[in-house]
Amino acid sequence: EFAFETGQIFGAETLQDTSAILTDHVNEFWRTQITTLPVELLSVLLNAGISQQSLTNVLREHLNGKKYIAYEVSKAYDCDDVTYEGWMQELRELKTAEDKLRSCLEQEVAAMNAELRQKCQKGNAKRYVLPFVDDVPAFLTYISEKRESGYISDLFGDLIERIDECDESLRLYQDKVRTVINHLYCLAIQQVTESVRHFKNRNNLLTFDDMIINLHGAILREGSEKLITGLRNKYKVVFIDEFQDTDRLQYEIFQKAFGQQHLLFYIGDPKQSIYAWRKADIFTYFEARKAVDHVYEMNVNYRSSATYINAMNVFFGIEDPFYFKEGESTIDYIDVETPAHNSKGDLLKDGVAAIPVTVTSLKNKSSICEVVAAQIIQLLDSDHYAIQKGGKPVKVTPSDIGILVRTN
Repeated sequence: EFAFETGQIFGAETLQDTSAILTDHVNEFWRTQITTLPVELLSVLLNAGISQQSLTNVLREHLNGKKYIAYEVSKAYDCDDVTYEGWMQELRELKTAEDKLRSCLEQEVAAMNAELRQKCQKGNAKRYVLPFVDDVPAFLTYISEKRESGYISDLFGDLIERIDECDESLRLYQDKVRTVINHLYCLAIQQVTESVRHFKNRNNLLTFDDMIINLHGAILREGSEKLITGLRNKYKVVFIDEFQDTDRLQYEIFQKAFGQQHLLFYIGDPKQSIYAWRKADIFTYFEARKAVDHVYEMNVNYRSSATYINAMNVFFGIEDPFYFKEGESTIDYIDVETPAHNSKGDLLKDGVAAIPVTVTSLKNKSSICEVVAAQIIQLLDSDHYAIQKGGKPVKVTPSDIGILVRTN
């Protein structure tokens, strides 16, 4: 419906996963734009980490709404041999300067071997530094890493200053390499985005994002009154649920079509905004909240036990619990109430309601997996645990357990 007014393709196939198409076009860009770079420049970039996978990751995130920070829509990123030679000339000069500084420092330190040995005849210097004196690069690395120790700065303060000069020179070189990589990533965004668009048009393919973009363009352009009238006649009352996951384009569609003289409800909770990777924009939520005529709050939780609800109120009861404050925009926590007759049972341990929230700090992901698995085994196998259902304790089953993860 409204396909003609919104410029949708008749009979188009809805494409739910563009991964294969994106990979093909990234590979083509890599073949034509990256492998053809001057060998010297290509070697530098490969050593710095540019790869087909890194290109694919940047493109995927950018197309999914996480805009690449270095990308400017209005800027042209075309490159030619003059561009490449200019990059290489600057990189050579920066690398030569850094190598010269570091080489001079290492030669001077090697010539100071006897003096350094004399300095390292007592205390911690003898124990920790002396073993490195004959290995100049290792010695410089060690005193740089341990500079916060008082005896290191006292004995080798002048050398640490020289190390910092070398590191600053290296940083300038690395910054230039990153600038070149950013430029090539931005070129890929321009070219691959356009080539994917042409591919979809030629093959009569349409993604959900395309549908939103087409509708947005149709509604906001001049002469869209007929389309807007048709939508208003069809949808007398509009409820937008999970509004915290709305992006800017969707919000502008809703406002233009139904924002004036129409019943429009936005229903959302900013604390549940977890789809930034899918273009959800929390600032759009804040803007909408300020623009509406009335704000209604729903603060009774019918899904959780009273014990758990009380624990959440305590957990989030601190000032600015979400560490989010942008000007007048903030995410406030409003205490949640339990219904008068709450039938949701607690997790029991030895017949008593267990502590509802436990926070554990672990060093790495593998440790997290081990601890979670051990806890699940304990809940399922131990006679100490039960769940209160219908007023009676029953054994915990796998269907009672849920695991939330950051990514799939």
